[in-house]
This record gives sequence, structure tokens and C-alpha cells, in this order.
Amino acid sequence: MSPLLEIAGLSVRFGPVRAVDGVSLELPAGPFGLGLVGESGSGKTTIGRAVLRLARISGGQIRFEGADLATLRGRALQDYRRAAQIVFQDPDTSLDPRMRVGSSIREALHAHHVVPRRLSAERARDLLAEVGLDPGFTSRYPHQLSGGQRQRVAIARALSVQPRLLVLDEPTSALDVRAQARVLGLIARLRAERKLSYLLITHNVAIVSELCGGKCARTSGVQNQRWWCGSMIGSSGSRISSTMLSEGRLLGGIRVLFVMGGDRLDE
Repeated sequence: MSPLLEIAGLSVRFGPVRAVDGVSLELPAGPFGLGLVGESGSGKTTIGRAVLRLARISGGQIRFEGADLATLRGRALQDYRRAAQIVFQDPDTSLDPRMRVGSSIREALHAHHVVPRRLSAERARDLLAEVGLDPGFTSRYPHQLSGGQRQRVAIARALSVQPRLLVLDEPTSALDVRAQARVLGLIARLRAERKLSYLLITHNVAIVSELCGGKCARTSGVQNQRWWCGSMIGSSGSRISSTMLSEGRLLGGIRVLFVMGGDRLDE
């Protein structure tokens, strides 16, 4: 069976900086989660943005259901925007503080014509209930919610267009421990219920151990720095490798891709 998402030889440059260089991986159709783990500046967020066409690639290829993303135009690109969504690290960067929660969710429903406008308000309430929030929160503004609640709203809005692929960019790093646990439980439940595939970007191996059960197909790298995949973890002189290997007790049989390639980049 063909993978849902396939990345081959991906490179992303910002001027002279090699943010990503020579990355290859495959993500099957859901329910499936692949963890992308690395220290800050390793390029993992850039990979996620490239998958959503939010970052211009310098080389390589990204394919979704066999289609090259670089060739998508018009309706085909719009369909992909609906099929693939992203949840950012800080929900405040994606939620308009001037819009009520319900309006923010309905905006996505209207843009992709998911339901008729007359049904969008009810659908927004249903989505809030699905992520464990009071449907009455549709009348609130983002500042009236806690950080964990705002992240759930961001997840609800991403789910509103019925995506098959989610890019989760450090979805819990800005939350306290209790809020993290709730969001992690929600992601695990939604993966099974909605048969989602997701790329989980994080620096926390423990989170990957809870949410990811997949193994990427290939490894590639830059000079002596490598992307280690699954159980193929080996020796390396880089600091991030020694750090990750010291936490090997957390890995067990978890399938996870370690990000080590490219020049340092502030994310």
C-alpha cells in the first residue's frame, strides 16, 4: 500500500542556512503517528511547515497520496489544504483574539464548504464537545480560556475540515503538566476515532512514547549527522545523539525519527 505522505531527499534553505538537508521518511494512512524528535534549531518545525507548503523547499520532493505537492494548483491545492492541517505550538498565534471561538471555527467550515452555513454554528458546538470543551465556549474570546482550552480550540478548528493528516508542532510545550496530560489523551483518542495520521514534532521523547507507534522507512543525513529511524539508533558524536541515547530507557519499541541534520536554526 502506498504511503499517505512521502518525503524524499528534502532540503530547505534560508539564504546560506541549511535548515533541512537530505531528509526522507514515509507516513502510512491512519490511525498512525510518527514522532519527529530533536533539539531546538534542528529543523524539525521547518519539515512540518514544508509539508504544509508554508516553507519553500530547496530540493527533494514531498508527495501526498502519490501527488507531488509542488505541482498542486487551484482546486487540487485547496483539496490538499483541507486534507492536511497543522496545530501550532502556541494557540495564540493561530486564534484571532478579536474573534469569538465559534466564529473562528465557523470560518474554517465556511472556507472549505464543509457544511451549509445554516448548520455551521451547530457543527462548531459539536467540535468543541468532541475535544472535551463546553459547547457554550463558542461565545467566548480566546483570552477568556486557559492555555489548555485554547489549544483544544485550535485542535477543534483543525479537525473541522476533516483532515487525514495532522502536523502537531510541539502541541503541549506551552502547557502545564495537567493540561499536557489532557491534550495528549485527546490526541490519542482522536487518532483512533478519526483514523488520523499525524507527524508529531517535539523534543520530548516521553511524549512520543505515548502517542507514536510508527516507523519511518528510510534514513538519510548530512555528513556525520544522521536522521535515525526506529530501532536503527546507532553511535554518533553529536550532542543530541548522546542526549537521546541516554533516554533510551524511555524508547522501548517506540518508532521515532530523530532530527539531527542541517545547520542550526532558531525555531
